[in-house]
Amino acid sequence: MRTLRSLYIIGFLSFGIAAFVVFIYALSDIKMKKIVTFAAASAGTVASVASAVYVGISLKQSVDTQEQMLLLNASNNSIAYIQRWNDNFHRNVRTRDLASLVANTSKKDRSILVKREMEDDKDLRIEVISTLSFLEEMALAVQKGLVNEEIIKEFFTDIVQDYMRIFESWIYQRRVEKAAPNLYSALRDIYSAWN
Repeated sequence: MRTLRSLYIIGFLSFGIAAFVVFIYALSDIKMKKIVTFAAASAGTVASVASAVYVGISLKQSVDTQEQMLLLNASNNSIAYIQRWNDNFHRNVRTRDLASLVANTSKKDRSILVKREMEDDKDLRIEVISTLSFLEEMALAVQKGLVNEEIIKEFFTDIVQDYMRIFESWIYQRRVEKAAPNLYSALRDIYSAWN
């Protein structure tokens, strides 16, 4: 609203100055017309520079507003990921049970236990794949700047570390079996970065 009002004021002032210059030009003799022409050209130059400055200020305000909106969207997206995780927490009972089972085991024993449990329990396998896919999606959002990494990192660091520690061997095995070396690569990348 303020910008629109400023445009109207500038427009009316410009029209008034132009009308005044035309009026002076019409009443002037030849020598005076050269001076009025020079004054009009100078005024036009000053108006052009002022317009360019005004456009620059408007563009900067627009960019600042867009940056603020992007930051707000990233924060909102971050909160949405946290809410999705919390909404599904009660559904991950099997995964939490497996995590408890392997919590204090060596890496080799953990790998064997996870592999055996995942082969024996199809529902567990589906639950783990779903959870890892969610974490991969969240990791991609971090990498693409669609979320506020500070918020995500504060909430998800321990979760990412636990899931990667528990399922690292199983993920590697799936990459080999599926000939998909980039499977869960974004998750692996943020795990490395946050570790």
